[in-house]
Amino acid sequence: MENQKRHSRKLLSILLVLCMALTIVPITAFAAGVNYIDKISVTYTAPNYKAGDAPQAVASVTEGECSVAYEYWREIEQKTEGSVWTGTGRYWYSDSSKMASLAADKQITQFEAGHHYSYNIVLKTNSGYFISDDTIVSVGDYEWGKAGSDTNLEIKEMSTELRIYSPYSIDLPAASTDEVITTVDIGNVWKNLDASQPVAFTAEVNPNSECANQMTLTDEYWQQVAIDGSRIAKSNPQKPIAGETYSYAVKLTAKDGYYFHDGFKGSGVECDVICDGSTTTAFSGTLSDDRKQLTLWFNNIKVTATDGSSQDSIGDVDIEGVTFNYEPGDAPKATAYKCDPWDEQYDIEYEYWEEMETNKNGESVPVKYWYSDESKNNALAEDQKITTFEEGKTYMYSISLKAREGNTFATNGKVMVNGTNVNSANVTNTGTGLFVVAVRTIKPETLQWQNISVVEINNATISFKVGDKPVFTGKAPENVPYIYQSEFWSTDGGKKYYYAADFWNDNNPDDLFTEFESGKTYTYGIYFKAAEGYCFTVDTKLKINGKYYDYDTTDYDPMLQYPNGGYATMWVDTGLTITPTTSSHTHSYGTDWKSDADNHWHECSCGSIADKAAHDMETKNAKDATATEKGYTGDKVCKVCGYTVKGEEIPAVGTTKPANPTKPDENKDVTSPQTGDNSNLALWFAVLFVSFGGVVGCTVYGRRRKLNKR
Repeated sequence: MENQKRHSRKLLSILLVLCMALTIVPITAFAAGVNYIDKISVTYTAPNYKAGDAPQAVASVTEGECSVAYEYWREIEQKTEGSVWTGTGRYWYSDSSKMASLAADKQITQFEAGHHYSYNIVLKTNSGYFISDDTIVSVGDYEWGKAGSDTNLEIKEMSTELRIYSPYSIDLPAASTDEVITTVDIGNVWKNLDASQPVAFTAEVNPNSECANQMTLTDEYWQQVAIDGSRIAKSNPQKPIAGETYSYAVKLTAKDGYYFHDGFKGSGVECDVICDGSTTTAFSGTLSDDRKQLTLWFNNIKVTATDGSSQDSIGDVDIEGVTFNYEPGDAPKATAYKCDPWDEQYDIEYEYWEEMETNKNGESVPVKYWYSDESKNNALAEDQKITTFEEGKTYMYSISLKAREGNTFATNGKVMVNGTNVNSANVTNTGTGLFVVAVRTIKPETLQWQNISVVEINNATISFKVGDKPVFTGKAPENVPYIYQSEFWSTDGGKKYYYAADFWNDNNPDDLFTEFESGKTYTYGIYFKAAEGYCFTVDTKLKINGKYYDYDTTDYDPMLQYPNGGYATMWVDTGLTITPTTSSHTHSYGTDWKSDADNHWHECSCGSIADKAAHDMETKNAKDATATEKGYTGDKVCKVCGYTVKGEEIPAVGTTKPANPTKPDENKDVTSPQTGDNSNLALWFAVLFVSFGGVVGCTVYGRRRKLNKR
């Protein structure tokens, strides 16, 4: 009997060991045809919680044979700065039965300022499905990895439950009045990385967005895309390495009363990031200093540094045609154009008007906008659009220029709009773009337009000989309602030209002629701007150097036509044309023309080249006479226009005038008589004395014969 009992006890011990072993092996290991879930995807929204808000259930399963069992919030804290975060024992559950099981002081019913909370999700599998260690889990927009290996994932309840720990957390500022920032808007990023010079950093928070009141841009970076790649920062600018690729990042600091939303970390929350006017989702961010600092990396801004040789630099920029003379009720319009229409290095991206108001701090801030770019204009709310100009309100004009591929704007280039240089402080240069702000401020008012009857230009050089280079000396009279801009000569049907303003010449060397050529006809042109309140018309007359000339009225630009039918500019070809010759002097003179140094210029058609005093006569080619050779009094030549008064020959020393010159044949040319007499006076007196003596002698002799005959 004792042996039988001992045998029974051994059997019982073996069965207990087997049962204990089975308890540590998942039951799914013994199931035939078990359904394992390959992949689970969970998404959630994260409300912009503030102190006083109640937690919400926001998660859902988008892939995988499971559903959300419940969600919960856990209050966490750090006993000391830098220590491990631990729970306080307070929770919120989306499952009401679990919530009811908590003591009242352990329940989170609303979020509190200055507290920290961690969000968690619990999933349960559908009937007949199980979670394995190899099940792939994605939470939000990110794939976390395998369920059995990620530290923030835990399989529970016989492989039928998955716990997802802290996909995101919130830190509510102690000052509950702080506002959260959900939009970042920056622009003017310099993207021209030239290995020959340090990187320029020009980015800024969009001054026309709400972001300008919420944050400041404190640093920029270009990170070399390579293992252990170098970083170039605004705080330490350096030259990039030619051929290396760099990605762009920016650091922003929230102003007092603001902090950045967790969504900028890529937690699945939709936070807007705008760069150079375009919204992007290709970014990643890090938050620091209790969400007061945000560093954004732009995955779509990558630039390969060049050695500079492949880039063409755009020098000075001249924009014309901007309409500033708006009257109340007028709608904004895009009228700006490149002064040099053949410049293919850049384009006008858009024109921009802002309606300005003074805020409570005395600052002038924009409240309404208008863009010539329809896409930008359509993106504005209706109450933010400028549709017409209103009397008594203030408007500010800006313009954006964009370089074409392979070109960059020079860092020291000047910008001119409607003939006026723009302060360099108002120009933001990103290399591939120029944003020119606050060009001009206007207050629309009803104008009484005055037509310009005559345009006059004086002292213009309008006579040239072959080989001369164009010279421009024309000036408008003082106190006239128009402004001189330039003169020019054109030929070959306008395909070749030369301007008084070097800007056009420098930017288009292939379209220039550098000197006047024989046999070609050249047309004189002028460019004037009307003064404020004045305009040109097709009836405006043109006077050049005191003489009226026709001009081509079809040259008036209809884009620059005012409401009254007049025009803002007069940029025309005139009826004055020349064909240069090889003669040193091709002018015509009146009958009263004088050749002395003080007066000869009066009737000379080149008399406008300079003033009266400049037309001095100098003697050239003078030569003294010798015993055997003739001399020369010398030519009198005008120092300005080159007019020449020929000198006279001087007889050789010792020569006399023939006593009996041969009478010229009537069929031969007769040389014009000299206006002076250079013969010897003593010789003439001797001849006269002898002749007189002969006459007297003959008379006495005749009388004596008569007396003798008597």
